Amino acid sequence: MLIAYPRTDKSIWVGLRYLFTSNIAMLFYLVGAVLVYQAHNSFNYAGLRGSPPEAVALIFLGLLVKGGIFVSGLWLPLTHSESESPVSAVLSGVVVKAGVFPLVRCALMLEEIDPVVRFLA
Repeated sequence: MLIAYPRTDKSIWVGLRYLFTSNIAMLFYLVGAVLVYQAHNSFNYAGLRGSPPEAVALIFLGLLVKGGIFVSGLWLPLTHSESESPVSAVLSGVVVKAGVFPLVRCALMLEEIDPVVRFLA
């Protein structure tokens, strides 16, 4: 909503594109979390160790998109350039980090993800 606040055609389009991309990314994350829950009856990060690889891949993909690392061209550049300065600061300081911090935590739990996260960092 803050991205589309200026109510220009471009800002509304950019806001809707961000909303769509973010919702798809979190859908991947949610489906992965459900698969982890089915395997361990818990949403705990420790459940990632013995969960199916599909669950880890979906969680990883969702966090990469939310953090602006994977397919960032879909939302990141235009969103920051079109939004006002305080909104862009909130996006950089909070929203992008909300995808990066769980990604780092997953990398600490799973040794096979750690090299990928280090390379992307």
